[in-house]
Formats: sequence, C-alpha cells, structure tokens
Amino acid sequence: VPVPEVPVIDVPVPVIPVPEVPVPEVPVPEVPVIDVPVPVIPVPEVTATLSSISITIPATKLIYNVGDTLDISGMVVTGIYSDATTKVEAVTPTHITGFDSSQAELCQTLTITIGEVTTSYEVEIKAEINAISDINNAMDAAGISQAITMHSGEIGLNLADYNALEEESKVEVQKTLLEPVFTNITQIETAFNKAVLGQKALVEIYKASDANIKMIVISNSEALGFAATTVADYKLLTFPNMSKVHEALRAKKVLNITQVNRAFETAVSVLIINQINKTSPVTEGNLKMESALTRYKTILGLDEIAYDTYIAVNTYTLSFKTKVNNDLMSAVMNSAADVKSTFTAAVTAEAVRIIDAQALNYIDRDLRTYASILGLNLSEYDALANTVFIQTKMVEERFITAAHLKEFFDELVAQEKALEALPILVAFNTAQDSAKMDNVITTYSILFNAEDYAYYCNKIGELAKHDVRTFMLTPEFQTNEDIQREFAIALMNKATPSFYEQILVRNVIILGLSSSSNEFGLLGSQESQSILNAINVARPLLDKTRIVVIAFNTTGNESYMGNLIHNNSDLLRLDMQDYNLLKDKSTVHNAMIIASLTNIEEVKTAFETAVLAQR
Repeated sequence: VPVPEVPVIDVPVPVIPVPEVPVPEVPVPEVPVIDVPVPVIPVPEVTATLSSISITIPATKLIYNVGDTLDISGMVVTGIYSDATTKVEAVTPTHITGFDSSQAELCQTLTITIGEVTTSYEVEIKAEINAISDINNAMDAAGISQAITMHSGEIGLNLADYNALEEESKVEVQKTLLEPVFTNITQIETAFNKAVLGQKALVEIYKASDANIKMIVISNSEALGFAATTVADYKLLTFPNMSKVHEALRAKKVLNITQVNRAFETAVSVLIINQINKTSPVTEGNLKMESALTRYKTILGLDEIAYDTYIAVNTYTLSFKTKVNNDLMSAVMNSAADVKSTFTAAVTAEAVRIIDAQALNYIDRDLRTYASILGLNLSEYDALANTVFIQTKMVEERFITAAHLKEFFDELVAQEKALEALPILVAFNTAQDSAKMDNVITTYSILFNAEDYAYYCNKIGELAKHDVRTFMLTPEFQTNEDIQREFAIALMNKATPSFYEQILVRNVIILGLSSSSNEFGLLGSQESQSILNAINVARPLLDKTRIVVIAFNTTGNESYMGNLIHNNSDLLRLDMQDYNLLKDKSTVHNAMIIASLTNIEEVKTAFETAVLAQR
C-alpha cells in the first residue's frame, strides 16, 4: 500500500524571555591556616654485621722452629658481612691464639678471632735444629768453626765470602758468634753475615787508599758497628781530619770489631770537637759543642762530676756552658785525654769564677751546685747552726784557683765549728776583735730581734757595723739578756732617728722601760715621745743605766714612775722595804717627777727622801 508523503510543516517556536534573578553575595569567612607539624619517624639505619671470616691468602711462614716468634706476614683475612659485602680485615698477632713454639708439634691449630667470629689455620713447629744448640754450646772459636762447617746448609749460610777471609779474620767472625745466645737460625744467619761483611770491610780499609776509605766506612758502617751519629760527624770532618781517622783505623791492624769501633768513635769525637770553633755563630757553636759532648762523654771518658756540673740546671746554665764551650773551642786537643783534661779544667775554672763573683743571696746555692767539682765537703758545713758567716766571708774573698777556694772554705768551716762548740757567753766574752765579734754575732744571730739583726746586716753600712762590734767587746756579759741589750744599745747609737725609735720600742723590756705588761706602750703618745726624744738627744748611750735615768727624769706620768721604780730597783740599788709598806705610793712618785735627776745617785737620793717623807 503506498504511503502518502506527509509534508513537513515548519512551525515557528516562540522565544520566551527569562528574567535575570540577582544572586546576593554571601561573604566567605577567612579560615586561618594552622601549621600542624608532621612528625618525622626515623628510619633505623641498618648496619651490616660481620658474619664470617676466611683466610684468602695464607701467611708466608707456616713452618716454625722451636723458639721462633709468630709471624703473620703476607696473611690476608677477608670478612663477609650480613649484607653480602666483603672487606679485608686488619689482623695483628693479638687476634691470634694457640701459638706455642716452646716445643715441637707437627700440626698446631691457630685461631683468628675478629669480634665474635673465628677461623683457623695450621702451622708446624719443627724440633730444635742441632745448629742452634751446637753454636750456643761452643766453648771457643774452634767450636764455632766446627758448627759453621757442619750446619751451614741447615742454617742457610753463604760461605763463599767467609772462606775467602784470612784465617785471623775468620777467627773474629767465630768470636762474634760466641757471645750471644741464639734462639733461632735467623739470628745466627744475621749475626754471621754481619760479622763476615765487617771483616771484609776491615780488610778493604787496610788495603785501600786514603781517598777510598771514606766510601768503605760509609757503605759498611752498620757491619762495622759504627753509630749513625758518629758516621754523620765523620762525614762533616774536613779531609785532613778524615785522614787522621783513617790513620787511627790503620795504625794497628786490629780485626776485633769492638776495638775498631772504639778507635773510630774516639778519633771522630776528638776531631769533631776540635773542628767546632768560635767563628761559627755563637748559638750554633754552643749547640754543636753541647751536643758533641753529650754524644761522646763516655768514649772520651769525661769526668762524671765535671759533666754533671756542666749540665746542672740553674740560672747560670747557659752562660756556664758558653764559657766552658769557648775554652774547648780555643784549645787544640789531639787525644781523648786532652779533651777530658781541658773539659774538666774549664768546668772547674767556671765554677770558681761564678762563686768569686756571686752575691750573698745566691752563694749558698752555688756552693752546693759546684761542691763536687771543687771538692767541698758539705757534711760539716750543713751540720753548723749558722752558715751565714761562711757565706759572707766567701763573698768577700777573691778566688782565682779551685785550690785556694777549697782551702779557704775548709778553714771557715773549721773556725765556725770550733766557735759553735763554745757556750754562748764564752763565745761573746772571748771575742778578741771586731772581726771575731762579727763571726760570733752572725753565729748566734738567733739571740737578737729579727728586725734588729736585719737592720744591722743591711742598713747601717760597714763602718757602723764595725762600731757596733767594737762596742760589744767591752762589757763582760753575765746573761744572754746582757748580750741582747748591749747589741740593741749599740745599734740605737748608729741608727737614724726614725730607726732608733723603732729599735728602742722593740727592746723596751730589756732596756728597763717596761715589763711584760708593756707599760711604755700604754703611755700616751705625747708622754712616750717625750721620753724617746730625751733619750735620742743623749745618744751615744753607754749603757742601760743612762737610759733608765733619762726616763726617770723625763716622765710626768705618776703610774709609769711606779713602773720604772719596780722594773729597775736592782739596777738602781733602791731599798724597797719601806717603799713597799706604804699604802699611798703616789706621793713618792710625784716627788720624783718634780726632781731633777741626772745620774743614778740622784735617783736613789730622791727616792729615799720621798719615801722617808711619806712615812
């Protein structure tokens, strides 16, 4: 059935407008940003641990002889770690246990321990070779010769050079092997080869020209036993001095290495010291000389006391050494004996010079420092109660020789020892002159006030000191207090006004101006000063009586007048019986204050008159 075609009708669609609806703005609040820390969680570090070890390269030495020490040379040990990595481990003998070479053992297991892991390897300890015991037990050179011939193969000795030596040189090699006690064949081989090389060098020295000996000495110095420092000095020698060393080596055909060594060291030491001279910079020359003396003191036979004095540490060490070094640099010395005598003389002379120029403060120190080199006996010196006198006289005396210094010192010690054996009063009463009194005062200085004695020593001068000593020669001392008082009076007479007052105040008790209650010190300043002034005007003072009379005549203090009477009644010969019976003594005191008193008789008369009147 045919379908009819329907026509398409285009119907227009109307557009309906949509009105705009306004959207209100809603404010969005600001949200603060909060910084929240994020915790860091540490990730533990995983450290690989050692799981096992293995020997990747064995030690070079796996076969030992009895007495040998452990040798791990060449061994490589590798460690395997938990993370499958590997590393070569450091191995020392302390990591290895089980080694014992005291006796033979076919298979000895040694354990290597690193941390907590171990591995092991095996070594063989071979029985003692007969060569060791044969050489150690040889009684003479012939026995050594036989052992060398018998065991050269076992020991591994190369006999070619040995057999080429003359018989006397072979004997010296054999003697070299007689001395030590060997514990392994390596020691024997080393000693043998060194001895053979040394003998070859000696033969070459005897045959070589002077120009070629230097090369032989230097190239064979170890075999010849020459010290490296001596060889170094040998190289510094001028050619003429080197020739002298060569002459010393060839002077007598000596094959004994010890004797050759001594001849070489002696010759070099003398010549190198001779070669140091003053033309070098002063500091450099001193250092060279000091170093040479230190190196060669034994071979030169330097006097031990002289050397100890030379290196003694004190404030004069540098100047002391310089003086000694200069003396050595100026001298021409041809032998060890020359060096020794020059050195000892220089040290002794410098010790004398220092003591001769020393001040009192340091003389005791230097006497002790140089006592040994100067031969001073300090035992009796140290036993003395007072050594200041000796020190003073040593400073005053001039010394040129050690003999004079020692003689003078010994004489002073003997004098002081004899003096100290006397009782104090005898010593003071028997001093015959100012010099002897000076010795006595110094010896018994402990009697005096320390400040007074210091003033006597350091302040008043030699002329005033002589006057003090002369003043003390006159009285006959009955007590130690008499000595103390006369010393104080003599010192007061020579002191300046200010020091005079200090001396008097320190000695008011022994001068009769006070008792232990210190009445003088309790006076008013005006009262005490008037007494001090009156005594000062009266200087020089002859004795205690004069001082006391002046105090009686000057004081205006009634109480202090009573103290003066009590303290000096014996000195003034006062009859105290009636006085002591008085109830009121002030009248007596006041009567004496107004009296004019110029001598002891006037004091006594005024006292007796006042007491009688008061009764």
